[in-house]
Amino acid sequence: MFAEVLKYGAMIVDALVEYKHPITIYIPPNGELRGGAWVVLDPKINPDQMEMFADVHSRGGILEPPAASEIVFKQDKHVVDMMHRLDEKLKILDAEKKAGKDVSKDIAAREKLLLPMYKQVSIMYCDLHDRSGRMKSLGAIHEELNWAGSRAYLHWRIRRRLQENGATKKLMVGVGDLPYSEAALVISKMLSEVGAGGDRVVAQWIENNTAKINGLVESERQRLTQDRIFKLFISLPAAARSDVVRDIVGFTKVTEATTKANQK
Repeated sequence: MFAEVLKYGAMIVDALVEYKHPITIYIPPNGELRGGAWVVLDPKINPDQMEMFADVHSRGGILEPPAASEIVFKQDKHVVDMMHRLDEKLKILDAEKKAGKDVSKDIAAREKLLLPMYKQVSIMYCDLHDRSGRMKSLGAIHEELNWAGSRAYLHWRIRRRLQENGATKKLMVGVGDLPYSEAALVISKMLSEVGAGGDRVVAQWIENNTAKINGLVESERQRLTQDRIFKLFISLPAAARSDVVRDIVGFTKVTEATTKANQK
């Protein structure tokens, strides 16, 4: 059974890595994404297309808080050390012990009394690391959401990403071997002024300005192509550059003459 789970998990990861369209993952209120499920859906496996969102009342992380606390606060030693740093009575007992007084039984009894509470606090501490605010600060999710506004937010977010993805692919087709990340960065810069208005504004602007977007994409395609040509040209030896310039001039003259003849 375990082998089957690993097999299908690997198949899902392989499919997500190769997927070329926006992928949205949302952890709903009181939902949890743990263990292997988190590994399978981690946006890092396809950062160009995958985005994760989490409700403010959801949880996410590889380990459950009790298991994580056992690692963070190894055995009971760290918890006991914490007791002695924070508990006023234990501080007094430690001072008496240092002064030579036999208070070992009192210390042990106090530690036994406090241990369950401190272990619970350590679990709560680990649980805080699995909440949406912490996930966002670590870059594990794109945004934390409230259930009441999540549907509208995700609608416009997905709609925007579909439009941007389409523009990015147009640029990639025009330029050739341009990586997706570079093409997406170009499109993002093109939309920087519109982007200040949020996902809804960007999505609607792209949808209502198809011709303008196509013109911007074509302009960027020409610029990037020119940059590549210049870089290739500079990389040639001086003699070869002269030959290339001569050939281009000759080709241009022949093309212009042919065009004029056809127009007559």
